[in-house]
Amino acid sequence: MRCNRIPEAFSYINIAKGKDPNNSALFWAEGVLYMKQEKWDDAIKSLTRSIELKGDVFDTQFNIGVCYYNKAVEMFMKANEIMDAAKFKVAQDEANSVFVKAIPYFEKANSMKPEDTDSLRNLKELYFRLRTAFPEYQAKYDEVMKKLNK
Repeated sequence: MRCNRIPEAFSYINIAKGKDPNNSALFWAEGVLYMKQEKWDDAIKSLTRSIELKGDVFDTQFNIGVCYYNKAVEMFMKANEIMDAAKFKVAQDEANSVFVKAIPYFEKANSMKPEDTDSLRNLKELYFRLRTAFPEYQAKYDEVMKKLNK
């Protein structure tokens, strides 16, 4: 969808949500539109509502994981610009805490669709990235690597 059509799409979604406020697909679509604009917090809010309404949709689980992951990447990039070691550590820890939030969604997506390698690859990267700060992720990383190497 071209960026100049996104406001129009939001307008149609809002009209539809007014008529069917419990339609999880509308919140998913809204979340995807926010993702296209890299508005991660807004996307997370919409996708969370979609999951509250219907939690067994692979794409919603996967997409919210992507949002948390991308938000954390942006935070990490900003942290890398900090020259003060103590402030860098705080910013790095905050980014890592957002990376951690992505994990349950990718795990749920993987449990729903075990043949999907994208969720496994994301889990591999998250577990690898976080294993130093959270040693319990080393075993999960090893497990994912076995699945990917089959």
